Amino acid sequence: MLIKRKQILIGALTLSTVFSCRNNSKSIETKVQERTSNIPVISYSVPRYFPHDTTLFTEGFLFHKGELFESTGSQLSEEYNTA
Repeated sequence: MLIKRKQILIGALTLSTVFSCRNNSKSIETKVQERTSNIPVISYSVPRYFPHDTTLFTEGFLFHKGELFESTGSQLSEEYNTA
């Protein structure tokens, strides 16, 4: 009885693997091109560079009253760097 259950389980796993690995008619590249074709291209320029403490990481940015603030994720201080 136990051997029969194992055989059924192995058969079910084999079938699910075969059917889940079917090759779809469209390639992954085609699907990516279809999804990205509607994304607009936005141009940008970098007018200035600001120093950044390379021992910290950027956790987030905040725009407040026309100023850009950078949260560094540092637990040592509650400071925000102004850009």
